[in-house]
Amino acid sequence: MTASRKPKKIFVQFAIALVVAVIFGAAAIFAGFMVIQAVSSNAEQVQKEAEEKVEAAKAEQEKYLKLQEQLSQVPRSYKVVQALTDLNPGQPITKDMITLVDVNDRPTPGTLDRISQAVGKVVKSPVMSGEALDNTRLIDTGGLFSVEPGKRAITIRVDSIGGLSGALAPGAHVDVLTTVNQEDTSITRTLLQNIPVVSMGGGGGSASNQAGLREAEKTNAGGGNLAVTLIVSPRQAELLTLAGQLGGFHLTLRNFSDHQKQDLAGADLTALMTGLQPAATKKALPASPKPAARESGFHNVNYSGGDSDLPQPSAVNPSGPKFTMQVYRGTGSETIDFQP
Repeated sequence: MTASRKPKKIFVQFAIALVVAVIFGAAAIFAGFMVIQAVSSNAEQVQKEAEEKVEAAKAEQEKYLKLQEQLSQVPRSYKVVQALTDLNPGQPITKDMITLVDVNDRPTPGTLDRISQAVGKVVKSPVMSGEALDNTRLIDTGGLFSVEPGKRAITIRVDSIGGLSGALAPGAHVDVLTTVNQEDTSITRTLLQNIPVVSMGGGGGSASNQAGLREAEKTNAGGGNLAVTLIVSPRQAELLTLAGQLGGFHLTLRNFSDHQKQDLAGADLTALMTGLQPAATKKALPASPKPAARESGFHNVNYSGGDSDLPQPSAVNPSGPKFTMQVYRGTGSETIDFQP
């Protein structure tokens, strides 16, 4: 009895396990089907969206081609700047000399298309009335300094010390000193006074001259020659050119409010040692009696002439005693004969 129940129990358990396996298998198949269906639906949606985008792109392309075709049929105009009158070389351009017009033909590269591009520039080559302006026929003066009528711009070179060691700047006013070496001496004099500085280092005097200023400071710090551009009269330009051939330049900086000019005689070795002006040593010396003999000391005046027992000379006695004075100038000397 007990043996017959065991096979029955095993059969029931097997049947239950089979049913459970069938149920899970069916669930797995259903889940797989649902996943496949979802993936397929998503793929169809993506494909549909891609097809819609392709159609939209085609529509946009057709629209662009149609618009381009319409534009090609409409004449296109270009803006150019033309001269209202004949323009001569060296003539500055003002607003009343030019106008802005429309043209159908494409202008050549460099042709101006705005009034502001031409105003303030200087004509380089002749321009006829009605001609278009381009950059090759104009000179841009925006980076240059302006020279007043009757004045000249000239560039001189000074060393780092003569250039005030970095204290110099465009807009300053300076005095120009030069030293000339003669046969036996050197003379320094103030050649020009109250001269405006417009640029340094080869740049212009405008605000765009920062590169030139940096280059000037670099050159100045290195102890080399510094180019300084000044505004002078034609006569002053001649003097500066001649002085540049004979000697070097030094600059002295003025206060911005100081425009007074002084009468300066210059300085040589005699003036340096004695404090006298160079012209003072060339004046006629007053009459003086025979100097008393001195036992020692340096004499820079040699006396020769009449005896002390002779009568005093007078204006009617041309044969009276003569005096000789020897004046030393640096390493040289000058002998002056005079008769009281």
